[in-house]
Amino acid sequence: MFRLALPQDAPEIVQLYRPYVENTTVTFEYETPTKQEMARRIEQLAGRLPWILAFHEGKLLGYAYAHPYAERAAYQWSVETSIYMAQHARHLGVGRRLYGALFELLQCQGLRCAVAIVTSPNPASDAFHQALGFEKVGFLPNIGYKQEKWLAVSLWQKAIAPGEKTPPAKVRPLCELCPETVQKILQEYA
Repeated sequence: MFRLALPQDAPEIVQLYRPYVENTTVTFEYETPTKQEMARRIEQLAGRLPWILAFHEGKLLGYAYAHPYAERAAYQWSVETSIYMAQHARHLGVGRRLYGALFELLQCQGLRCAVAIVTSPNPASDAFHQALGFEKVGFLPNIGYKQEKWLAVSLWQKAIAPGEKTPPAKVRPLCELCPETVQKILQEYA
C-alpha cells in the first residue's frame, strides 16, 4: 500500500532512517532527527509536495519525497528528491515504484525538474538513479565530512515533464490536485 505521509508517521520514519544516519554516509546528518523534528518536516511539505510511504502488512518498507530545490523564484519548477528503504526491502522494486508515483504526482503539479544529490562513491544509488532516467550532471569533491572522512556528492537531474523551451505553467500545490487522482496514482504504483 502507498499513501501520503502524515505527521503521526514520524516514529516509523525515524526508525527506518536511523541506520542511514548512524551507520552510513548516505545522509550528511550526524544526529537522527527526533520524532518531533520528523513530524515538523512532514508538516512543512504537507499539501505542497508529495511525501509517499510504502507499507506491506502494516510495516513501513520505504519512503520517497520531494522538497524545493532552492528558495529563489526561478527554481520553483524544480525539486530535490530523496528516497530511503528499509534494509530488508531493498532490491525488491519498491523504490522504483515509489519514485514512479512521486514523479507522476510532481508532473501533475506542473513541476519540471528533479535533482538528486548522491554521496559519492555510491554505485548502487548511481545505478538506481540512472535506471530511472536521471543524468549525472555534476560532481562536488570533498563537500561534506562524516565518519572521519571527506565525502563527495554527485548531482543527478531528471526532466519530470517535457517542454524545456516553453514557458511553464504555474505549479499547483499537492492539495489542489483532485484527491481521486492522487489516490489512483498511489494505487497504480503500489
